[in-house]
Amino acid sequence: MKNISLSLAALVLSLATVNTSNAQSNVLYASNIVVMHNDNSNTEASGIDARAIKNFKKDYSAIENAKWEQVTDGFISKFVQKNIQFRVGYNPKGDWQYTERIYTADNLPVDIRKTVENTYFGFDISLVEEIATRQRTVYIVHIENLEWSMKIKVDGTETESLEEYKK
Repeated sequence: MKNISLSLAALVLSLATVNTSNAQSNVLYASNIVVMHNDNSNTEASGIDARAIKNFKKDYSAIENAKWEQVTDGFISKFVQKNIQFRVGYNPKGDWQYTERIYTADNLPVDIRKTVENTYFGFDISLVEEIATRQRTVYIVHIENLEWSMKIKVDGTETESLEEYKK
């Protein structure tokens, strides 16, 4: 189970952020990136599974300019909401697989923040990557002090160092 979580985290973290510009049309193509506006009448032409879009709309009905990407194992929708970057993954059948949220320490749940602060006293939280699957939610927390920069995994109340760099 631990290897699956780390594999999922590695997969999600390895996905590149892609920038495309908005256009007046319903769908904007840029290699395999599609920007779907709220009126998704042309989903077949986009190559994005209609079930993935339907499932996305159930959870994120207010999102108007999500960027969709077809990947080998399904589809990914990317968007920003309230200064939080989202990546939502769906399998080839359009079923939800995971949600990754990237944000600052201000949005970190209090219990997770306390776990980090109590375990790594004197470190500041610079970035949080929250990965939610059906099984659980794992946090990859980037922390630093004057001497060290680290990535740690927080799974419930347990922490594990993933990477450490001496400055």
